[in-house]
Amino acid sequence: MAPGDAYADSQISELSRGVSELRQQLRRLENKYGELASQHQALKAGWRDAEKKTATAELTIMAIDDILSSALSARPPTFDELRDNWRSPATDPEDPAAAKPEPRWEDYAPKPPRGIGLPGMAGRHERKTAAARAEYEKAVSQHAEE
Repeated sequence: MAPGDAYADSQISELSRGVSELRQQLRRLENKYGELASQHQALKAGWRDAEKKTATAELTIMAIDDILSSALSARPPTFDELRDNWRSPATDPEDPAAAKPEPRWEDYAPKPPRGIGLPGMAGRHERKTAAARAEYEKAVSQHAEE
């Protein structure tokens, strides 16, 4: 083998390594381009979706504005008109049950025990709660019958 042949072989092998590195770089760049293109498409789709939602929100706001502005142009009721149309349910002679409010548990429930937990306090409180519950349920059933 001639001395020039060894030099040419080393140059060829060096160029071959360079071509391999360039091909690897090209593959990495193509992969990166594919990722960026996918991201770009996703962003475009998100942008279109945001534009649609914005348009819908603007239409809703316009409808609400129309409703509110139409309410402003109406004449407010006078005090006499309000007084004539209102009837208290508590004084309605057609509904006797409305005169008496429904029983509330808060009005029957015993107060929770306070202070140091002495022996028997928990049991005493449970008995008071059970008695109050029975009284409350009796009042609810009587109210329902009235």
